[in-house]
Amino acid sequence: MERQIRFLEGFGEPRWLALWAAMLGFLLDAMDVLFYLFALQSIREEFGLGLAQAGLVTAATMVFSSIGGIAGGMLADRVGRRNTLMYTILVYSLASGGSATATGLPSLLFWRGLVGLGLGAEWSAGAVLVAECWPAEHRAKAASFMQSGWAIGYMAAALISAVVLPAFGWRVLFLIGVVPAVLAFLIRRKVSEPQVWLRGSARVGIGAIFRRRSAGRHSLRRRWPHRRYWDIGVCLAGSRAFLRAQRRAAEPG
Repeated sequence: MERQIRFLEGFGEPRWLALWAAMLGFLLDAMDVLFYLFALQSIREEFGLGLAQAGLVTAATMVFSSIGGIAGGMLADRVGRRNTLMYTILVYSLASGGSATATGLPSLLFWRGLVGLGLGAEWSAGAVLVAECWPAEHRAKAASFMQSGWAIGYMAAALISAVVLPAFGWRVLFLIGVVPAVLAFLIRRKVSEPQVWLRGSARVGIGAIFRRRSAGRHSLRRRWPHRRYWDIGVCLAGSRAFLRAQRRAAEPG
């Protein structure tokens, strides 16, 4: 008879390593988002931005995070959950560092949009990794631990901003956002792909993104070949509506 796995045991086993990685990913996501909000007043003063322009940058991050969420799910099916988590953390951490080089609204929009792309993709990759590494009886508890990383990230961002922002300014604050790149290398060394994914896919690298994937006879793609484009279209339409609402809310009067 197979021994039942207890939730709070085996903290160094693959399922817990996957959970720690995803939880830290969510924590660092929240830190990056909050860094911009805490630095917003300083950025507005330096670039001479109005409320609508500042809100546009926030909206761009959210719009691209929705696109990144869809793209991250597709990428995770091609190159693996662990690999996608690693790549997306690299994207948003390096883009956060790039935000420190912004010279005005266009460059700030570019870097924060890229941050959003990485954030959204990390959310989907981390959630799938945890769900597939944990047995069904503990999956909900594991997911709740992962989500708690976001709240911890909020608190960490507040503490770091309180120390760094008055003394060194907003550019140094964004440079701290590069630190999560270290987590990507730890994930590569310590975290394993879920057995569920390994049983159905060969171990592949980033080059798999550019190779055509064969579809089974009864696959969803054959039954509805344009669903991917439909999903992206719905996402973009919703993002546009959200962006317009943000801009209206930010307009004075």
